[in-house]
Amino acid sequence: TQIQTQAQIQKQEQVTKKISVVTKMTKDDNNKNNNTISSLNEQVENGFKRRDTKIVSEIFNEFKNNETGLIPIESVTKALSAAHSRLNELDIITRLKLSSNNNKKEKNGIDEEQFIRVVQSSDSIQRWIEQIPLSQVMADAFP
Repeated sequence: TQIQTQAQIQKQEQVTKKISVVTKMTKDDNNKNNNTISSLNEQVENGFKRRDTKIVSEIFNEFKNNETGLIPIESVTKALSAAHSRLNELDIITRLKLSSNNNKKEKNGIDEEQFIRVVQSSDSIQRWIEQIPLSQVMADAFP
């Protein structure tokens, strides 16, 4: 009986360990789901902020050089990051070159108008999404 009792105790300990592993996995899954939802919510909020000219102007003012009224070239990437721009570095360089070719005010930085235009320009994901007939997809999804 003592051997049976020890075997039962060991089996119960194994079951308890398995239950704690499953419980931990469930908690981890819930945390991942919560993190995913939080991340999606943050991305949507950042998109709204990126499209709000007033907010983008405020960010421009945080990074601009008060003497020149421009964001220095070396600070552009940080400013774009603060504005939640999803452009990659190549997109940024290309848009800044196009912007500076059209507007040769200053080569040491970008002005507010250029900054807003770059922040609010479409990134590759947005251009791809624009190609999807979303209204048709939504209509097809309804019974």
